Amino acid sequence: MGPKGLRRGNLKIVVAEALIAIGLFLVDPFDLSAQKARMIDRLIARLSEWSYKSPAADKTAVVLIDQETLDKIRADWPFSYGIDVEMIRQLACAHAAAAFFDFTAANKYNLGHDSLQLIAAVRDSSSVRHCDDGSQPGKIPIFFGKTPKISSPAEDELDAGGHALYIDTTAPESIYSVGFDEFPAQPLEIRDMTPAFGLARTICGNADADSELNCAGIKQATNDTRPLSLTWNAYTNDLQHAVRLTGGCRKPLPFDLKRIRNVIGYSIFGWWESASIQRCPPIFTLSGGDLFPDFADIEQHGDRRPYLKGRIVFVGVDLSGLPDVVTSPIHGRIPGIYVHAMAFDNLVKFGDDYYSTPSDSDTYVFLAVYFLGMGLIGEFVSPAASFWVRRLEKKPAGRSHLFGWRFHFAWTAYFAPFILWNAILLGVVVMLRWPASTVLEMLSYGVFTTLAVKGAASIYSMKDA
Repeated sequence: MGPKGLRRGNLKIVVAEALIAIGLFLVDPFDLSAQKARMIDRLIARLSEWSYKSPAADKTAVVLIDQETLDKIRADWPFSYGIDVEMIRQLACAHAAAAFFDFTAANKYNLGHDSLQLIAAVRDSSSVRHCDDGSQPGKIPIFFGKTPKISSPAEDELDAGGHALYIDTTAPESIYSVGFDEFPAQPLEIRDMTPAFGLARTICGNADADSELNCAGIKQATNDTRPLSLTWNAYTNDLQHAVRLTGGCRKPLPFDLKRIRNVIGYSIFGWWESASIQRCPPIFTLSGGDLFPDFADIEQHGDRRPYLKGRIVFVGVDLSGLPDVVTSPIHGRIPGIYVHAMAFDNLVKFGDDYYSTPSDSDTYVFLAVYFLGMGLIGEFVSPAASFWVRRLEKKPAGRSHLFGWRFHFAWTAYFAPFILWNAILLGVVVMLRWPASTVLEMLSYGVFTTLAVKGAASIYSMKDA
């Protein structure tokens, strides 16, 4: 008797399989989905890291307030408003294109009472005292961070003037929202945006915007409401080797068998993690101490401030004991400021075609289509596979069919539709600019639940036979 078609009982099994798989995927009782997501994201990022090159490499920079900075200016963290003003002056004298400080101007995170001086410097950076060479500081856009639950008079004044950008401390590290909500109902104003989107719109809104920044695509991107799925950069800026490298960083291994072994080992099993966290920074980086060089420092290492000319500068904190750390699938644990810098880098490279993540409604529709498809495919092909396997089992004794063509055909016929279905949906995911890990996570649940139910049914049927 040949394979049977789809019946009402089969349809119930299909729906049951889909509901089980969707429930496991959404509830994630043992945190398996989150762990697989991290593993898949690491693997994809490490295998595709060499394909990412951005024109923003020469347009962005990170300045880290580290222990060297504190030692050089003989100050403690948090800084006073006066030190913030001096950093603004140094960036304006270096003629940076813009600057974002990844901390708030609230009293909780700043010391001193010279907030009026800070507000004046943020509004017009050219109003601070002259540069060391006697020239006038440039007028550049300056932004500080803000969070919903922290406020102060200085913070409120900067926010009212559009000089404070929203810092999202609760979003997943791989997802970068446009604003406070993950999917805003309408395009946002700059003051309601996160740093990367706010800076991108500010820079491209200037009449003399840099033509190399693809401002047409960036303007469309900043009018979008989709969150950005981060793509990390494995390349090291050439200028990075002209400055002192922090943390003993090194270039990635060449793409050979040893590197492939490290990629697979780190992504799947967590091996060779030390080789990852010693990577050089993804964005050209200076220490905050480089903004305050003395004569001996310039004599020994040169003046690094001119490297910041024309760059959008992201100022962050890299101090032990502070929680502002994120995990990059390529670089390991790095200061949180790199998330903002890489998000801006992604906007410059992709414009409005940046990778995003599906909304809840899109996720539910995709899950239903995916798992119902998996179940229907299983119901169509499993009878055919069972039919051929039963025929092989009825051959005369003493003849091995383990490597026979019929055996291979039966199992190929069983698995090929599953592979084709996942390949089709993976193509849909790529067209929608969703992360490939989305369909790969669903694949793991879909294959598991489908094969588990089919295996249990097969064992039950053989027992009855």
